[in-house]
Amino acid sequence: MYRLSARFARPGLVLGRPVYDSYGYLLFEAGTEIPEDGPMTLAVHGVREILVEDPRTASLVVEPLIPLELVAQAAVALRQALAGGRESRETLAVLLRQVEICAEAMAAEMFPDSIGEVSMSGCTSDDEYLHVRPARVAEMSLLIGMKTGWRVEHLGSLAVAALLMDIGYMALSLDASEDSGGDEGEKDGLETIAEDPEEAQLHPAYGAALLTKIRNPASEVVEAVLQHHERWNGTGYPQGLRGEGICPAARIIALADAYYRLVSVRPHHPALMPHEAAEFVMAYGGELFDPKLVQVFSRQIPMYPTGILVKLNTGEVGIVAGSNEGHVARPVVRVIYDAAMNPLCFPYQMDLSSEEYQDRLIAQVIGY
Repeated sequence: MYRLSARFARPGLVLGRPVYDSYGYLLFEAGTEIPEDGPMTLAVHGVREILVEDPRTASLVVEPLIPLELVAQAAVALRQALAGGRESRETLAVLLRQVEICAEAMAAEMFPDSIGEVSMSGCTSDDEYLHVRPARVAEMSLLIGMKTGWRVEHLGSLAVAALLMDIGYMALSLDASEDSGGDEGEKDGLETIAEDPEEAQLHPAYGAALLTKIRNPASEVVEAVLQHHERWNGTGYPQGLRGEGICPAARIIALADAYYRLVSVRPHHPALMPHEAAEFVMAYGGELFDPKLVQVFSRQIPMYPTGILVKLNTGEVGIVAGSNEGHVARPVVRVIYDAAMNPLCFPYQMDLSSEEYQDRLIAQVIGY
């Protein structure tokens, strides 16, 4: 199978994986042919990418690190907390417990072994940005945490903190509602506050305070929520912490969150390609991000996800068949078209990390 931007979906393509919308609802089962109205359905529901079956890549397995339905459940639980938590402190406590349950289930998926890849795609709307992005940040944070030796119980707290990193926006919107008599703040919602730079810098402190009042969670969760916008060189907020003065969980979340911010569509900020965002993160190791974590990121997070279509500098077109740990920019590519774009009857593989193919470079990502 191969990855394809939902923008290029067309009727008749066979889906290799189920497709969920940002609310966690199943749109299409795996093995389903995209119907005539399928491309419109994908667009309306903000689906960013799909996995498509192809006989030339029948043996190519694209596995998510954490089951798609579980990541979707986490996003839904977070959305319900952000929406329903306004009713009362008791209601918010119950809803936050559901978020914690999802986080713990995600952490449990990392053991005894994890063989899949994190989702590399971003969000396409403000609504997704507020509840889907944290779920993806939690997934990447879990991978980095596991690769740096975290135990499962600590990974659970890491996932909780990643999911709840922006809970402070809800507290800010409630304050705005109270200050304006209840109408303007509710009308503006979380999205407007998230776009106000001055208000945005308050959300980590608000989030930490809210969690302490509502659930009194583990201290490392509160600390990570408070510090997830701190930066390695001290240029972050709200406290201007630097280096190892920032708690480990916040350092991981900061890196993962930066990646997903870059690949998401935002006002005045077009989404970057996965490899472009990965290059940004790696370029700022030791400046914005913990350099040791950036090293883990650079070894574990593929710049070119398995299943993505690429064109080489020599003209051949192929599908990324696997990443090479430690050589994330030099994956294994299964060539399916020659340089003249003629389909090959017998596709073959190039391991770009090998000396034999050291002159081959990925020149373009296609259909994404």
